[in-house]
Amino acid sequence: MNHKHQKIVQLYRKGKSMREVASVVGVSVNTVQRVLKKYEVPSRPQGRGISVEQKEQVMSMYQSGMTPTDIFRSTKVSYKTILTLTKE
Repeated sequence: MNHKHQKIVQLYRKGKSMREVASVVGVSVNTVQRVLKKYEVPSRPQGRGISVEQKEQVMSMYQSGMTPTDIFRSTKVSYKTILTLTKE
């Protein structure tokens, strides 16, 4: 394994996203994906998702009359996620 490949695997295993690894190492995201696949590094699910507590907080704020925009500004949960949660 060459030095660049080692760095890619190391950063990804430490929790960096593929995009972050690509930026640090100076390669494309596709290169990061190929290297991780080559060395059989298990991929993580895309996106961080939000916790149950965050979902409950968003719903509570929405039910109290806050707009999705205000909830986004207050919580930093993505606007799209807020819209999805409030339509359920």
